[in-house]
Parts: sequence; structure tokens; C-alpha cells
Amino acid sequence: MPEPDSRWQADVVLVDGSVLRNAPGVLSLPAPALLLFGTREDADEYLPRVPTAKGWLRKDPTYPELESALATAGALAPPLTRPRARLIAMALFAVVLVLAAIAVIWLAFN
Repeated sequence: MPEPDSRWQADVVLVDGSVLRNAPGVLSLPAPALLLFGTREDADEYLPRVPTAKGWLRKDPTYPELESALATAGALAPPLTRPRARLIAMALFAVVLVLAAIAVIWLAFN
């Protein structure tokens, strides 16, 4: 089995409620958690057993429900939010644009 990458850290942990039903005690996790349950009653019963839980979802959530829950848990960030990533993307676009212009000019005069 390969060694785990210690640089990797989960943004959010999805926990199936059946895990909590079958295990006693508190479940300590290193990241915010979302619990997957079939009913609100089950979720209300087991949420206190996961201190890092940010909420719960039905086991078959719609895309908007999942997206909203992940945003609430802090797992979603808009793309290219870091200035460095944005700068790299703009530089790559500029390079491609300049190369395309050079190719068009070269084709026009040859």
C-alpha cells in the first residue's frame, strides 16, 4: 500500500450515517464534515457525535443541495481566487495570443 501524501489535506469529509450507527463514541475528524443521512431525525441524533460537522445532507442530494452544503462547510472556492494563479492564466493567454498573431502575419506574407 502506498504511503499517504502528508501534504494533502481534505477540504471537507463526507461521512455516511451508517458509519455512526455502527460505531460508539465521538468521531474526531481533521476537517469539516458533512453527514449523509436519510432523514432529519437521524441527522439530529448523530450530529453531536461529530464535533467538526457543519451540517447534513440526504444520501441522494440534488446538485444545488450538495453545492450549498459544500459552500457552507467551506469546501468551495471560486476558480482562480489566488492572485498568482490568475496572473499565470493571464500570462499564458497573452503568450498564446502573441503566437497566434505571429502565425497569422507569417502566413500572410509567405
